[in-house]
Amino acid sequence: MLRLTYHGVLGFLGTSPDSTHGISDRASIIVAGKRERSECEGDRGHVLDVCGAARSGHGQSRAGRFRSSMTLSVALLCGASAVPGCKGTTPGAHAMPEPTHPETNVLLKRTASWNEVPYAAYPEGQPELTTVRITIPAHSSLPWHTHDMPNAAYLLSGHLTVEERDTGRRATYRAGEALAESVGHVHRGFTDSEPCVVIVTYAGTHGQRLSTPLDVQHE
Repeated sequence: MLRLTYHGVLGFLGTSPDSTHGISDRASIIVAGKRERSECEGDRGHVLDVCGAARSGHGQSRAGRFRSSMTLSVALLCGASAVPGCKGTTPGAHAMPEPTHPETNVLLKRTASWNEVPYAAYPEGQPELTTVRITIPAHSSLPWHTHDMPNAAYLLSGHLTVEERDTGRRATYRAGEALAESVGHVHRGFTDSEPCVVIVTYAGTHGQRLSTPLDVQHE
């Protein structure tokens, strides 16, 4: 938050407490140049209704007009958004353009899984797509498991490290990234100091198990 002293503002505007007419003139010039960038929403009686103060000096003493003009000058020079009750843009700042049409961003398109093993085929049978949301607590891991169908994961938050048991190969993914899961290879995912939320879509068949834990495979 910017704090300016009384004499510091006067020095900034190039005047002194005894010459306030110059400040009023400067304020009027600044208002004329900045009015298009500032939209005043303050109440008429508000002490910082500087837009109204610049338009009219009625009902104010000379000292009051001086304070209003000084406040307006500093506010507009430093950016109108710094004044309560007013909305504006800082000079030089550019607002992000609003999208005018739908946008499509490809998050993942792969013919092989994250460990570079190519996908052979989809399972035979009635296709069934399943999308799940998985939340993994911090400093924890999923059990060793395998998948029988291609599936893709997208991280909403956190970090996730995927590890292959037989090779020790690892890869870490972060929020906003996607990965292609492996098929038929024993692996797991684990987190670091923060939890991880993952959206996973499986391209399997009706009634097919989404994943098989390692202990189930040996039963």
